[in-house]
Amino acid sequence: MPELKVINGVEIAIMDGALEFALRVIPGAGSSVIVGAHGGALKVRVSAAPEKGKANKAVINLLEMSLGIKRGAASIVSGETSKDKRVRLDGVLLESIADKLLGTR
Repeated sequence: MPELKVINGVEIAIMDGALEFALRVIPGAGSSVIVGAHGGALKVRVSAAPEKGKANKAVINLLEMSLGIKRGAASIVSGETSKDKRVRLDGVLLESIADKLLGTR
C-alpha cells in the first residue's frame, strides 16, 4: 500500500522507490510551466499541441527539467489522451522535489 503525502497541495503516492501523482495538463499554452496545485493534482501548461503525443513529450520534458530529475525518470502511467494524467517519477526522493512543486509561474 503506498504512503500518501500532500506537498504544496499536490497528493503524492510514495511506493517502490517511486513517486506518483496526478497532473492537469493545459496543452497549446504560450509557454511551458508548472503552475501549481489544482484540486490535488499538479497543474502544468505546455506549449505543444495535443496531437501525436507532442504534449505528452512536452510534459515529460517539463517535469524532468523543472524538477531537476534525470532523463527517463518520468513517465505517464495513465491518461495519455486526457488532460488529466497520472505520472510516475522513478528513483526520485520526495524531499528533492518538494519545493519545486510550487510552480514556476
